[in-house]
Amino acid sequence: MMIREDSFTRLLQVTYPDYVRLSIHESMGAVKLFVPLIIQGSSEFPRRTPWHSTIALSLSGTYSTAHAMEVRNTHNLILRDDGSLHPFYFREKSELWDWEDDTVVFEPQYPNRLVVRPKEGGKIVLSEEQIEKIRKLRAIHTAGPVEVVGFAGTTAATVAEVAKY
Repeated sequence: MMIREDSFTRLLQVTYPDYVRLSIHESMGAVKLFVPLIIQGSSEFPRRTPWHSTIALSLSGTYSTAHAMEVRNTHNLILRDDGSLHPFYFREKSELWDWEDDTVVFEPQYPNRLVVRPKEGGKIVLSEEQIEKIRKLRAIHTAGPVEVVGFAGTTAATVAEVAKY
């Protein structure tokens, strides 16, 4: 395998001497540059290729790639909310997500934003308990902003109130 890799590298260098080779595999940068497809929460290289891993989202808002077996006990499997019920990603377990039901969606938006919104057509008013959970989630979700959008009775003042923690 290594002989074939070396041959391929030499072929590319001879054929395209002015080009930069990009790779999703870990590299020291001598003949190719490593470009991670998923920016990890730590400074480590992704341990797995995309087709051998799943995405795991932490409470802090950072992403990591892991084998599904590694996160089954610490994370919940989240299904797509488009009606297809396909597996989407794993999200770290926490009581802060416990108020999610058929009417509310926590939607991570790469690279680090989290949107809390009602499902399509939902007209929901946030309760005091839900607002408190959003405050706590914002304090923990340090990788990026937590945005609350689309709830009935939500004004700029309400959003500002939710932002306090």
